[in-house]
Amino acid sequence: DLDRDFEEILNELEIDPAVIETATKGEGEALIKDNGQLAFELQVQALPVFLWENQIVVLSLDDLRKIEDFSGLVLE
Repeated sequence: DLDRDFEEILNELEIDPAVIETATKGEGEALIKDNGQLAFELQVQALPVFLWENQIVVLSLDDLRKIEDFSGLVLE
C-alpha cells in the first residue's frame, strides 16, 4: 500500500523511526565526508567529474573518450 506512511509501517514492525533516522543521518554524513576526502585527495575542483576505478579524473566528455572503454562514445 503506497499510501501508507513509512513511520506507520515501522511502528507495525516495532522499529523505532527515530533509530532509523539517526542511523541514516550518521551514515549519510559519513558518505559525504568520505566523498569530500576523496575529492580533496584527487584535487577535484570542478563539476562534472567522472572517476574511472578511482584513479582517472575526467572533467569533460572529450576526456572520457580517451579511456579505451569509452573511445566510441558518440553524443547526439
